[in-house]
Amino acid sequence: MTTDQNLLFGVLALQLEFIDSQQFAQVCCVWAGGKDKAVGELLVERGWISREDRDQVQRLLERKVERRQGDVRQALSELAGPQIRDVMHGVGDADVEQTLSHLEPLPGFVRVAETVELGQGEISHYTLSRVHDQGGLGRVWLAFDKNLHRSVALKEIRPDRQPSEQSLRRFVREAQITGQLEHPNIVPVYELARDGERA
Repeated sequence: MTTDQNLLFGVLALQLEFIDSQQFAQVCCVWAGGKDKAVGELLVERGWISREDRDQVQRLLERKVERRQGDVRQALSELAGPQIRDVMHGVGDADVEQTLSHLEPLPGFVRVAETVELGQGEISHYTLSRVHDQGGLGRVWLAFDKNLHRSVALKEIRPDRQPSEQSLRRFVREAQITGQLEHPNIVPVYELARDGERA
C-alpha cells in the first residue's frame, strides 16, 4: 500500500470509530517508523480492530477511491479534517509531509505557501503605528491598510521568538479558524500572509 492508502485507511478506521484519535496517532507513528506493514495490519496486531473490521475498512477504502476514478489523494483530501491533518503533521515523516503538501486545502482555509510574500525592496501596504498587545509567541500591531484606507490589527510572530514548526502551524491554524467565524465580538480576519518570520 502507498503512503496515501495507508493514511486513508487510518482515517476511515477513525471515522468508523474502530479506533480513537490517540490510536490513530500511534499507529501512524509506528507505521512511519518502518513501513514494512500496512496500517490495517498494525491495527490488527495491536488488537485494536479485528480482521473483519480491517476487511470492512479496506472495502470502504476501495469504494471511496473507485468513486473518485482511482484518486486516493482526492478521497484523503475530502475525508481528512483539520484535526486529522494536525495529527498527521505530528508524525514527522517525509512521505507523510509530501502527501499533506499535495492535499486540497480545506474549505475556507489557505495554504501558507500560496499566500503573497513580500520580496526584497517591496513595500507592504500596511503602516504600523504601535504594538497594541503581545503574548508568548505573537504580538498585535495597530496598523493602517493603505490600499483600503482603514485601520486594522496586524498579528505577527514576535521577532525575538524562533517558532517551531508546530507552533507556527498553531499560529496559522488560529488565523484560519478565526477567519471562518462571524461574530460581533470576534475581530474578522481579512488576510493571511507570510513574510520571513511574519505570518
